[in-house]
Amino acid sequence: MGVDISHGCWDGSYWAFMIWRQKIATLAGLPPLELMEGFFRNKNLDSAPPYYDALPIRWDSLKPDPLHILLNHHDHDGTIAAADCGPIADRLSKLLPLMPEGPLEGDYRQRTLAFICGLRLASELGEDVWFQ
Repeated sequence: MGVDISHGCWDGSYWAFMIWRQKIATLAGLPPLELMEGFFRNKNLDSAPPYYDALPIRWDSLKPDPLHILLNHHDHDGTIAAADCGPIADRLSKLLPLMPEGPLEGDYRQRTLAFICGLRLASELGEDVWFQ
């Protein structure tokens, strides 16, 4: 069982999908996903650093970026609208040369290229990309 995203975008483990999205956020200059709304888990630490109360970071506090649609998406449910596929693919294409090659059920670069191709296919067909 894992993440299955239509149009050949992704078929793999939840863990690999999360690691991949963390890498995208880092390369895009975004805060770590672990600090973002939807990912942050308040551990109620008595010795938490002072900034801890300001967490999670809200997505709408960041400069708009098509990547937010992908990064702030459930990994097993919902869709990416056909109209958003092209802009996300364009943004991922800019990050592609920065993607390291190496293990991740394949590698980051190949996974990113497959996602870009799937998004472009969905965009050309006017279809939403679905997660399950």
